[in-house]
Amino acid sequence: MEASEAALVEQGRELPAGCEGAGQASIAAFRVPRDSGNYLDTVGNVSFIYFYNLDGAVRRCGPPVQRNGVLNHAAGLGLHDGVAVRDARIELVACQGQSTTSSQLAYRLVYPSGYQPACSIARARTIFIL
Repeated sequence: MEASEAALVEQGRELPAGCEGAGQASIAAFRVPRDSGNYLDTVGNVSFIYFYNLDGAVRRCGPPVQRNGVLNHAAGLGLHDGVAVRDARIELVACQGQSTTSSQLAYRLVYPSGYQPACSIARARTIFIL
């Protein structure tokens, strides 16, 4: 997951137009500061990466990822939406004594067979050096 680029983790943020599931609530939304502009502008100079369940799959909707693995926050590109994990759903859980907060996502993938691998914790970046 792309949590390490996020400044904050939000739960239940509404999916915007451009996401396949527009209008429904996301499981998690990562608020990612853009790599240009004013870092202190925490409203206008951010992108969101949404993870949500739809049609038996976990989907990711957000800025596209370039071949080198860097997010492309360029204006006018729109959101890219696609399947992140087929035949599964993501759910928030308490994990190793941790839960989802504004700085981390505690989640588990659940498959139709009932298989549930160990839970995972994805932590957001907590310090920015300007």
